[in-house]
Amino acid sequence: MRYFFKKLLRQSTFTSGFSLMEVLVIVGLIGIISTFILVSYSRIGRFQALNRATEEVAIQFRKAQNYALTTKTAPGGSIIPCGWGVFLEKVSSSAVIYYQNDVNSDGCSNEIFSYDDIEDGEGGIYDFPSGITISSITVGADSYDNFSVIFIPPDPKVIFFGLKSGSLDIVSGTNVQIKLNSPSVGEGKVIQINRSGQVSIQ
Repeated sequence: MRYFFKKLLRQSTFTSGFSLMEVLVIVGLIGIISTFILVSYSRIGRFQALNRATEEVAIQFRKAQNYALTTKTAPGGSIIPCGWGVFLEKVSSSAVIYYQNDVNSDGCSNEIFSYDDIEDGEGGIYDFPSGITISSITVGADSYDNFSVIFIPPDPKVIFFGLKSGSLDIVSGTNVQIKLNSPSVGEGKVIQINRSGQVSIQ
């Protein structure tokens, strides 16, 4: 009987556990699965950042439009500005809410609004998350380096104002499309604003 148990113990010793090759295969599989999960999680995070940036820019437009609709006064005073606008610049990848005072003292009859003429806006500056950029600002077939969408109270009337080839001009198109891009995601989101002030995300 004692001999039988010793034999059984020796057999169980040799047959239990994993071989070195099996352990290496399992570790390799765990590493591959972990890498796949981390890459997928990182991609989801970047995609969410792109969505957040797109929504935030759309909010800036709606906020400026609301300021014009409610004839909001300029910060620190009782004067209703000639217009509330959002300025976008491809180079800096930022969105700025600003207000336009009657800089020419002509009762706001001059509709040439320029970002160079702004005073500090109520909304400040929204900087896009790292890796998110403005890849294009277009009206029809025309592309712009920077752009302003201005809402003039009380309607509010919508004016497009853009910089193209070094020249600042009023833009006559029916809608502007701003495309935000994340190269690491490999796709972009488009914000569209039309002449009626409707803001949509595509």
